[in-house]
Amino acid sequence: MSFASGPKVRGALINEDTGSDMGFMFNPRQLTAQLQVNWDKAAALGASFERLGYQNTGNVIFDLTLLHNLAAWVERKRRPGETITGSTAADIRKAFDLHRNFLISLCYPRGRYNDVLKRSPPTALFIWPGYVAIRVVINSLQLTDMDFDESARPTVFEAACNLEEHRTYRLTSSDAYSKGFMRVE
Repeated sequence: MSFASGPKVRGALINEDTGSDMGFMFNPRQLTAQLQVNWDKAAALGASFERLGYQNTGNVIFDLTLLHNLAAWVERKRRPGETITGSTAADIRKAFDLHRNFLISLCYPRGRYNDVLKRSPPTALFIWPGYVAIRVVINSLQLTDMDFDESARPTVFEAACNLEEHRTYRLTSSDAYSKGFMRVE
C-alpha cells in the first residue's frame, strides 16, 4: 500500500489563538487515550477496607505519532500525468516544512511573560472526524528525522505528540457516555 492511498478523511490540529490549522498528512496508525480517576481514601475504623470518595478525573491524555513524508506528500499533491515544476516543488517543500513549524509553535507562549492571558502556549482543537473533537494543549513534542535530501533537509520525520485535554466546563458521566471524545463546547 502506498502512502498516497488510504482514507481521505484525516485529523487536524487547529490553533485557537491564530485560527491556523494543520491537517494530518496521513492518518495515524494508533491513538492512545489515557484517563486517570483520582480517589480520596478514608480509613474505616475496624473495617478491612478503605472508603473511596471521588475527588476528580484527570484530563484526557492523548499520545499519537504523526508521519511526515515529503515524497509521499508530493505524490499525493501531484495530479495524474502532471510534471512537478521548480516553483511547485518549492511550494510543496514549504508546506511540508510548515507542518513541523506549526507543531513547534504550539509549544511556546503566545505573548510576553507579564501578559497573564498570553503567557501560556495556545490551545488547539484536536479533530479526528467522527471520533475526536477536543480542546488540547501540547505537553510534549518529539521530532525524529529519518531521511534527508542532498541539502541535509529532512524529507521524512515523525512527530510524537502528547496532548492533554484543556476543558473549562464540568463534564458528567452521562455527558461522557453520550458524547465520548466529541466534546468541544
